[in-house]
Amino acid sequence: MQIGYGRISSRDQGIDQQKNALKAAGCEKIFFDTVSATQTIRPQLLKAKELLREGDVFTIESLSCLGRSVKDLLKWIGWFEENAVIFKSLHENIDTSRPSGKIVFHVFSSVAEFERNLTQERRRAGLASDDAQGKVSGKKVLDEVKARALQGLFETKEHSVSELCEIFDLSKDALYDYLRVDC
Repeated sequence: MQIGYGRISSRDQGIDQQKNALKAAGCEKIFFDTVSATQTIRPQLLKAKELLREGDVFTIESLSCLGRSVKDLLKWIGWFEENAVIFKSLHENIDTSRPSGKIVFHVFSSVAEFERNLTQERRRAGLASDDAQGKVSGKKVLDEVKARALQGLFETKEHSVSELCEIFDLSKDALYDYLRVDC
């Protein structure tokens, strides 16, 4: 049996592209989680794992669906090997039923971890820069007076959200955090 798995980080992302690719690859059953890849508990991934048997094929659209670190990806590939399950990643063209697929998997998973580490490094540098500019976690900090002024202007409905963001130098997320309104 060929089982597909997809993952999206938020409901804003569409699953159609992954689902279509997995169906085109011949997946008979497809599971999807809506969680960050860094989350250790992914219920649909665990359901897919429970179904896998010796000789089955586990297919993903991209390595990023399965894990974010070499350690995590290698843990999965080890489990697949121990249970005689073939692993395929469509985007990276990896097929562990072939020796070339095994080496490509290791190279791509190393690159994926490198990219993740670079992103984290950039984020830390950005947060340090934000701290120097009086921002917290990438969001501009408003004092109590400005926060009340924001609330008052929002309630008058005289300004659009975009205008308020510009006036107070806030992102929409930060603005809604101050207003405690669900976007």
